[in-house]
Amino acid sequence: MKKLGMQLKNARKQAGLTQQDVASKSGVTRQTVSYIESGQHRTDAVILAQVADALGFRLSLVAKKPLSHDVQAAYDLMAQLNQSPRP
Repeated sequence: MKKLGMQLKNARKQAGLTQQDVASKSGVTRQTVSYIESGQHRTDAVILAQVADALGFRLSLVAKKPLSHDVQAAYDLMAQLNQSPRP
């Protein structure tokens, strides 16, 4: 998780975003983004997918092994929901 967290942190910084920006875009708290970036806590796959999607980051590109069907389905669903217009 540490390597993935560092990659997400680097992507966030390259995009010029703060942890709060990513939190707002992904619907999680700033503390959750911090935990993910530090790699110190195991993170729910759906939350991880939300944060990755907020950064335009494809989880399957950094996974050591292919994502499970359920994780990939959750990621794809979150990506679709994030593209839908919000009320």
